[in-house]
Amino acid sequence: MTRRLNPLFWLAVAAALFCACPNEVDRAAKKRIFSPEEPPKAKLAAAEPIAVDEIAESADSTYRVLAMSAAEAFERIGPFRFKATASFDWTYGKEAVSLSEQRSLEQASALEYALHTENSRDYGMDLVRLTDRTFAKSKYHPFRERKRDRGQSDLMREDVFGALRSAQTLLSNRLALVRDRQEDVLGRKAKRFNFMISEKPLRALGPDPWKLPPVQYPANGPDEATKRRVDFENLRKPRSVEGAVWVDLETGVPLKSQLTATIIAPGEEQDEARLVLKIQTELKPSAEPIAIAAPESFLPDQDRPTGIAAALERFDMKRADAGVASGAPSKPADAEDSPED
Repeated sequence: MTRRLNPLFWLAVAAALFCACPNEVDRAAKKRIFSPEEPPKAKLAAAEPIAVDEIAESADSTYRVLAMSAAEAFERIGPFRFKATASFDWTYGKEAVSLSEQRSLEQASALEYALHTENSRDYGMDLVRLTDRTFAKSKYHPFRERKRDRGQSDLMREDVFGALRSAQTLLSNRLALVRDRQEDVLGRKAKRFNFMISEKPLRALGPDPWKLPPVQYPANGPDEATKRRVDFENLRKPRSVEGAVWVDLETGVPLKSQLTATIIAPGEEQDEARLVLKIQTELKPSAEPIAIAAPESFLPDQDRPTGIAAALERFDMKRADAGVASGAPSKPADAEDSPED
């Protein structure tokens, strides 16, 4: 006579087999969780060699060199000092607007750098990054520590360093290169490439406009200034470009560049909008370590704007819990109204 096993026994066996044989999704998830952290994207990009002699023949290589980030440039060439000047001259009919700016960056390590910008409109800023500490100031204000940086300092650094990347964007990603000759630049061997306009963009200009919702304007349409900006953005075309870029033979980092470009957009009647862009950049590697130090004096980080608090204190309207927040002994709310014994 055979003995029947309890159904709970078979349920336990099935559960054990299920746990012992996880599916592919579980195995992939565990692999991601317990795998070592991937290196930063800049390190991964710098590990890929750049064939400098073949840059002009590859649209991807051309775009990669001209749009190289400061983080990748440091991983490739080490500490460096970078400076750039740019000028923008817009004309539309009899109207003309000009702007010039200067940028500089000292990159000491992956997380230590200092940058400075200023322009002809009397605006400028400075930023110092020291690993986990950041200090920033506008032109006529003192430094202030920023404990909640949230990656903004890295974005500002890339904006300062990305002069050629900005030119590539303004030229609708049609800034291409023609191989010229080898030269010595800033004490290093470099390959010179001349700029030219390609027949088509090196890369897509952005997301498919058909997948984006239409821009909403007031019933009477956008104002005149907005309409000009939108028209220039949508209708601009590169007309001419000249200049050259010198790329380091060993690392593929652009060491120097000189660029003059003209961009046009059709306007009303016979007028056309015209932008003349001039950019000069120079990246000088440093054989010795670059010292980045915190500013001698700076204001502490600010949790809330002081303007509103100062106005309330001026009219004797302090917060009711101000004493409690500062550690002062609190008084019961009805202490003044309670009768004396």
